[in-house]
Amino acid sequence: MKNTIYTFMVFVAMSASFAQGNSDGNTNGQGNYNEDISSDSLSLSLISQSINVKNFGAMGNGTTDDYIAIQSAIDAAELTGAKVNMPVGIYSISQTLLIPAGVMIEGEGRGATSLETPYNGTIIKNSSTQVAIRIVGQNSGLKDLVVYDTDNEGAAGGVEIVADGILIESIVLERVLIFGFTDGPALKLEAKNAGGIS
Repeated sequence: MKNTIYTFMVFVAMSASFAQGNSDGNTNGQGNYNEDISSDSLSLSLISQSINVKNFGAMGNGTTDDYIAIQSAIDAAELTGAKVNMPVGIYSISQTLLIPAGVMIEGEGRGATSLETPYNGTIIKNSSTQVAIRIVGQNSGLKDLVVYDTDNEGAAGGVEIVADGILIESIVLERVLIFGFTDGPALKLEAKNAGGIS
């Protein structure tokens, strides 16, 4: 499915540039466009590859609530099949991040000292009593980051994979550190309403 979406996006970008060439008279008389694809068209063709949370307003400074920015990036990635990139930083969240099918959140590593300062990796800091991250669709997951609870008490959990009436397959949790969730499980798999996880 990703290849289909990517091919479609490239086709749209190329068609838009070609049409612009025709309307501006920038063709060689045979319908071929002589100029390079504009940066806007190139951005459109690459949108299915990666979405950066910073472009949606995430600060990653450890104090600003980045929940809305990160969830907005995730929602945009769901439409295009893109991965969500989280640069080095501490991303505080006040609500549960919902990861649907086909979305991968990828950080830039756990850092040299992921359990003590300086925190120099990609860190999702749960500042609520809710579960930090809930994965609800297949072919999705987390890579190269840390998920931790700020005060070590009250949080319902770190990462949940929930199959509610559906079959969830191909979940990736790669080089992910989950810690500090003393009142709830760091990792929980739940299948309900005839759902399944495989």
